[in-house]
Amino acid sequence: MVARVVWVTLQQVIRSILIILFPLAFITLFAWATAGSTYGSTADPMRAAVWLWLGSHLTPFHITSNEITGYLSYLPVGAVILPWLSIRVGYRRVVEVIGNKKVSRAYFILSYIFIYSLLGLIASNSQVSIDWSRGVITLVILLLLATTSVKAEQLTKLPWQMFLLMLGIAGLIYSICLAMNFGTAKNLTIVIQPGIFGGVLLLLLQILYLPNIFFATLSYILGAGFSLGSATQITPFIFDLREIPAIPLLAALPTG
Repeated sequence: MVARVVWVTLQQVIRSILIILFPLAFITLFAWATAGSTYGSTADPMRAAVWLWLGSHLTPFHITSNEITGYLSYLPVGAVILPWLSIRVGYRRVVEVIGNKKVSRAYFILSYIFIYSLLGLIASNSQVSIDWSRGVITLVILLLLATTSVKAEQLTKLPWQMFLLMLGIAGLIYSICLAMNFGTAKNLTIVIQPGIFGGVLLLLLQILYLPNIFFATLSYILGAGFSLGSATQITPFIFDLREIPAIPLLAALPTG
């Protein structure tokens, strides 16, 4: 019984992976063939296809070379819909054959992590490797979401709900940062000296600014960052801002 469950699960996991990996391999091979390569090895384009597949799972990479040593984590969030759909279809087929949802889910998740790790090891080299701790955690979250049973009408609401969840997390992180820098916010308010009626208007202005702040925080978390005027850039790796605008909410801006 266990052997049958493992075999059925592995079949569907491999199908779920190949349905994305095959088109990616074709694209990378075609690009390699038309780029005027001077050598005949196809290892690099095939490895690149696996990197693209791993990237669609939002897997962060360590990049190391003679001139550059960095961390590639700015990945297209929209690409995750492809593995999410393929995982969901494969999981449903496993449930149809095995019948037990809990057993099917457990074996499917374990099998997918195994194939994922195998491909990650094969694709890694001295220049590019996976950040395993963050990559596996992200994969597990994706697998849990993709194998959760939802109805058709709930499925259409899921992207919007996920966006609201991400926006809520951004708002929570911003609130923590603002609380940590409350003294700066107080000093900005004192400098403005709004008075009683001006204070009410200033409070209303801060409330109206909250959507902007949450979107900017979410952009910062995703790695794109944002700007506050000309020649400014605020990202997890770059902070190019000489002065804080006279808006108390901006006291939560990161520094250093």
